[in-house]
Amino acid sequence: MKVLLIGANGQVGQAFLNDKKQHIIVHAYDHASLDVTNYALLEKTFLEKSPDLVLNTSAYTNVDKAEKEKEQAFKVNCTGPENLAKLCAKANTPLIHLSTDYVFSGEKKESYLETDETYPINYYGYTKREGERAIQNSHKQHLILRVSAVFSAIKINFVKTLLRLAKEHSSLSVVNNQITCPTAALDIAKALHQIIQAIFLGETPWGIYHFCSAEAVSWYNFAKTIFEAAKLPIEITATDHYPCLAKRPAFSVLNCKKIHDHFSLTQPLWRTSLPSIINTLLRDT
Repeated sequence: MKVLLIGANGQVGQAFLNDKKQHIIVHAYDHASLDVTNYALLEKTFLEKSPDLVLNTSAYTNVDKAEKEKEQAFKVNCTGPENLAKLCAKANTPLIHLSTDYVFSGEKKESYLETDETYPINYYGYTKREGERAIQNSHKQHLILRVSAVFSAIKINFVKTLLRLAKEHSSLSVVNNQITCPTAALDIAKALHQIIQAIFLGETPWGIYHFCSAEAVSWYNFAKTIFEAAKLPIEITATDHYPCLAKRPAFSVLNCKKIHDHFSLTQPLWRTSLPSIINTLLRDT
C-alpha cells in the first residue's frame, strides 16, 4: 500500500510518519521537495510513485499572516488541494485532505456538524473552505477531515508557544472567550491510519468528517492546565480581547459522531496526550 504524503514536515505529517504502520509504504514530501501549487511537478511525482492513496497534510496555517499574505495562503490552501484532487481524479486515487474548524463562524452554541453551513470569519478559514470546495468539485473519492487546535512538540502551536513565553515573562494574558477542542497531532495521525486501513479494505467513506478531542475548553483554561502540568509558576490573567490581525471563532467545537459511526473512532482526551508533549518540550529546551 503506497501513500503519497504531502506536508511531511508539519505537525500531523511528522506524527503520521512516526506512527507509520508496517503495511504502508509512505512516500513523504515536505514543501521544499514538493510544492502543491506546482501542477507539473505534482503530475511528475504521481507518475513516478503511482500512489494508492494521497494524504494532504500541507497547509498555510498562520492565521494572522494570512490576512496579509493572501495570495500565498490561497495558493497553498486552495490551489494546491485542487491540483491534488484533479490528479487523483485522473488516476482514480483516493484523496484524504486535512481542513479546519475555522471554516465556521463560531456563532453556534452547540458543536458543529459536517452538514452545518460554513461561514469563515478570517482569510485563513476562507482559503480552507475554498480548498474543500475545490476538492469536492474535482474528485468524488475524497475524504476531508476537519480538525482543531492541533498541538505537538514541533512547529508553532499553542502549547509550544506558551512554554516559550513562560521563559520570557512571569505573567501572561490569555483569551477566555474562545472555546475549542485542542487535539494532539499524534491522535490525528492514529485516526488517519485507521481511516486509510478502512479505505484499503474496500470501504468508500467519501465526504467530510470531523475529528477532535472530547473536551471543549477555553484557551485560558487550556493555558492554566499546560502550566500546571509543566509545574511552571506563571500568573495567568483571563482577557476577552487579545490584539491580533484575524478574528477567531468564539465557539468552534466539532461534533464527531459521524466519524465514530463510520470508523469506530473514539475522540481522544487532550488531557491524556498533553503531558508527554510537555515533557518532550521541557526536555529539549
